[in-house]
Formats: sequence, C-alpha cells, structure tokens
Amino acid sequence: MSGVCKPIKAKCIILEGPECVGKTTHALLLQDKYNAILNKRVSTPDPFLLLNNVTNDISDMLIRRTSGGIGERLIIYDRWQFISDIIYNRVYNSKSIFEPIYYSFLDAMRHAGMYVIYLRIKEKDLIKRFNVRGDNLVDLDTAIKVRDAYDEFFESTEGKAICYKVIDVSGRQIDTVSKELIQIINNIPDELL
Repeated sequence: MSGVCKPIKAKCIILEGPECVGKTTHALLLQDKYNAILNKRVSTPDPFLLLNNVTNDISDMLIRRTSGGIGERLIIYDRWQFISDIIYNRVYNSKSIFEPIYYSFLDAMRHAGMYVIYLRIKEKDLIKRFNVRGDNLVDLDTAIKVRDAYDEFFESTEGKAICYKVIDVSGRQIDTVSKELIQIINNIPDELL
C-alpha cells in the first residue's frame, strides 16, 4: 500500500565526549535536520536527583517507543548524565552512583532506543580547540583528563557494552562529521537488542 506511513519507533541519540569536541554544534545541526527534540542535561551533585533524572529519561523514551505514534521525533541529548557522571567521577577520583547499577541500566537503554555516539578527539586537536574556545567549567589539564577518561571508558568492557558508535572528529570539518552522524542515525535499526 503506497502512501501509508509505517509507525516509526522513537529513537534517542546521545552525543558524548569531552569539552570542545563539537557536541553542542552537532546536536543543533541534528535538531534542525530531523526536527528533533534537543535535551541538555546539567548534572547535579545530589545523587538521588541524578538517579531520578536518568530513570525518568529512560521511562520517557520507553513510553514514546510503545505509544504507537506515527512519525515519532528523534530525541537528542547533548551529553547525558548517566555516562558523564561516571566519567567525571573517575576524573575526580570518586565513584558515581551509577557504577554499581551500570549494567542494569544498559538493557533499559536498549529497550528505550537510546543510542550513544562518542565523539572522540586526539589530545593535540583538543588543545588546539580549547585554546581557541576555552571552557567555562574546566581548565585545559582537566579537559585532557576528561578526554582520557572518555577514551578509557569506551575502550573498556563497560563502554563496549553500550549500544554505540565512535566518530573521531580530530582534524575534520563540521560538515564531514555531520554527514557521518546522519548516516549513522539513518541506519540505526528500530530494535537495538
């Protein structure tokens, strides 16, 4: 039957990576391209509020996927508290509330159609971008430590357990990275399990 819209399950793209990697720039481009809903979660020092926020984000996506709506909009997170809390706590030699329950959340993320794209950057490119742009929240040494922690995480067993792709943005133009992001998003299957 032509002209009949097939129900599209809602999907969520989480852009992760250190400072100056282009998460916000790409999130805004993807928002325009897909008429997506853009979320930027600001972390909180209250672990129970943090846990509540992440649980609500997953629940919201599960409801969107099971609602049976046609043409569900793409949801984009410019960093998400679940992963970034783990990373930043490791940088500051602390333990995230998510560490002991990490694997329990992964199945829920898959069912909720949440897909992580890690924007990787080489240290020399991070330094170059940081010197041009800077960052209000961290200094350069901390930004490098965060970059290293992201790399270690996504190379570890924990990071490999996430449904994710890696894009190296080092030395690349915004439009080239954007095309790769779009290709990844367009090829994500409805079911991530």
